[in-house]
Amino acid sequence: MIAILRDDEIPKPPNVLWIATPKAGKTLRYLCYAPKHDGYWTHWTGKVTLPCFGDPRRCHGECNPETRRWYGFIHAWGNTENKQVFLQLTPGAVRSLRSQLAPAASLRGLSIDVSRGNGRNAHVSIHLAELVVRDPNRLPPWIDSEPSVRHFWKIKEMDAKWDRSISFENGQPPSQVG
Repeated sequence: MIAILRDDEIPKPPNVLWIATPKAGKTLRYLCYAPKHDGYWTHWTGKVTLPCFGDPRRCHGECNPETRRWYGFIHAWGNTENKQVFLQLTPGAVRSLRSQLAPAASLRGLSIDVSRGNGRNAHVSIHLAELVVRDPNRLPPWIDSEPSVRHFWKIKEMDAKWDRSISFENGQPPSQVG
């Protein structure tokens, strides 16, 4: 009998991590692996979030500034998720985090508590936790968020640059993202 290739692990692209978003009424702790956040512009369609490419020919709604939203992503260990994730944060949450640190301070090795008030669109707050890693060099290396963000928004393309021609899987934008 010929063997069939079998693997019980669900396949995923390399360097793609779960994108964690703060849930309503919850406080979760994260250990930052990245020294800083990565920021991305998006467009809100009224139903879904789609990436902004800075080009009216490629963006939803001709790159309308009224629909643009910004999100920051931090590579971290999610204590609740018990795995490495990219934590997705709003501008206000990133500003709140930065206001608790010295200018240009690294996030690497810091523990943060992230909470959202009641309701899906409630305010997100971040507080530095008391736990800090004494030697951040002993943490796993941080990775770039772009492969995970591309996977999250179902973007596939030949070129790795945001400003190049893009295509969505199956030729259609994602039906439900963000």
